[in-house]
Amino acid sequence: MTLVQIENELKIRMSYLQAMEDEKFTLLPRGPVTEQMLRSYATYLGIEPTPLLEEFRKHHYVEPVEPLPALGGAALQRSFPRWLLVLLAVGLALAISLGTIYYLDPSGVQNGLLALQSYVNQLIASVRGG
Repeated sequence: MTLVQIENELKIRMSYLQAMEDEKFTLLPRGPVTEQMLRSYATYLGIEPTPLLEEFRKHHYVEPVEPLPALGGAALQRSFPRWLLVLLAVGLALAISLGTIYYLDPSGVQNGLLALQSYVNQLIASVRGG
């Protein structure tokens, strides 16, 4: 069998087949397509592809590089911790509630604070006395 026959059957360029035969892996394209070519060629020749692929990854595989977002790459995901979002929501709800109460009844806030102070004092007294 010749490289021309293999090229026609596997649809892999003869220059890539020759590079694989000569173990010049730097002449092959980067990324997963190279592994697929190696797998197809090894299977065609009746060789187990797994050890060959492991050897290739060990010595020649280069991870594809993603361009930076500023250079047209995908934007990085930004996320806040869930606990921070919950804390902000509770704080905002509390601020809106207190603001509304103060707007509708300014003396109501003062009465509420006095009631809270009284409750805390009773709680402290019960803990000390009990």
